[in-house]
Amino acid sequence: MSSLKKGVVALVASLGAISLGSVAVASFPSAAGAAGGKAIVTLGKQAQLFARGAAVGVPVHITCDAPSVPTGQSLSENVSVQVSEVVAGDVVQAGYGSASDFICDGSPHSSTVYVIPNGAAAPFGGGAAHPFTDGTAFASAQLSVCSLPGIFPPTAAPFASPMPPPSPLPSPLPSLPGLPSCQSGQHQTVISIVGDNEG
Repeated sequence: MSSLKKGVVALVASLGAISLGSVAVASFPSAAGAAGGKAIVTLGKQAQLFARGAAVGVPVHITCDAPSVPTGQSLSENVSVQVSEVVAGDVVQAGYGSASDFICDGSPHSSTVYVIPNGAAAPFGGGAAHPFTDGTAFASAQLSVCSLPGIFPPTAAPFASPMPPPSPLPSPLPSLPGLPSCQSGQHQTVISIVGDNEG
C-alpha cells in the first residue's frame, strides 16, 4: 500500500474514533441531571441570639425524599446557612453554620443551624469579628443530599499492546455506575434576630 493510501486510511480511522467518542460523550447522562428526588429548605422568620452575639440559632425547615444509596456509594447530607447583618454602625458582619443531623423521609422536619460570626476580610488578613445583635439580617440556606460514588472501576492499562479495535456501543446505553445522585434546594429571606444579648 502506498504511503498516500496509508495516510488516508489513518485519517479515516482517526475521524471515526473521534466521531464515536463524541457520540458516547453526548449520550452519557450528566451528574447534575441524575436527580435523586425532591428537596425543599425554608428558613424560619425569627432567629435566636446566643452568648451576647457569639452565635445565632437559625431555624430551618427541611423536606427531602429518603435517598437511595447503591452498594459501593456513600451518603452526604448537609444544610448550610449564611447570615449577614449590619452591626456597629455600618459594619456588615457575616457568619456561617452547617448541620447534617436532619432526617430525609419525604416529610417536613425542623432543625436549628448555629451561625458563628466570621472575621471580616481585610487586605492583609482577617479583621476582628463583631457580635451579632438584635435586629434584622439577610439569611440564605443551601440544602444538599447526595449519594456519592465509591471507587471507580479500573481503567485499561495505558500501554496495552496490541490495541484491540473498539467494540460497538450497545443501544440504548446502560446506566453508568458511580455517578452522584443529588437532591438540593435553596432559600433566601430577611430574618429577625432576637435575644437578650446577655448569654
